[in-house]
Amino acid sequence: MKSLKRGCRGFSVLEILIVIGIIGLLAAAVIASLNQARKNAKAVTILSDFRQIENAIHLLGGDKAWKQWPFEGAGPSPSFGYAAGDPPIEWLIANQGLGSSLTSSRQVDGQSYKYDNDNDIYLTDASGCATGDIDDGVNLFLTIADQDIFTRIDSIMDDGDGNTCGRARLTGANVMIYELAKDYTHF
Repeated sequence: MKSLKRGCRGFSVLEILIVIGIIGLLAAAVIASLNQARKNAKAVTILSDFRQIENAIHLLGGDKAWKQWPFEGAGPSPSFGYAAGDPPIEWLIANQGLGSSLTSSRQVDGQSYKYDNDNDIYLTDASGCATGDIDDGVNLFLTIADQDIFTRIDSIMDDGDGNTCGRARLTGANVMIYELAKDYTHF
């Protein structure tokens, strides 16, 4: 019978467990980084969509010579004439000529962007924070599932001034508000 040489032994169980542990830690760090990158990408996409929709509405208003922001319902002129509350962007594309400037509808996690103008004015204090309802004024709405996405958008747009200040605001029901104008009378 041949004897085993002492210099040719394999890895011990402890060494294998240490290597597996290190690989696990590295994998966890990579996955966390990817999740953060995914959230950042989603926030930038939402912000880009808001700005594209805002630009499309401005272009449409320029073509139609609007002097003020259109009312969402069947109200004073100009009006989008949407009877069921805040019109989704898809409806505006299909029925109001917004499609000439905005080529496709936008959705995030199955939620549509919505336009809101109830002919009210958004009131703020000197620091730009709401003194009345945070959804007053002319806005775009989007329901978001992850408040962290809002925090990222708020930090990009408003230097992280919080849920009730600046152009990016968040209601308690995770509805993000993107302010188009404080006052509906000035387009």
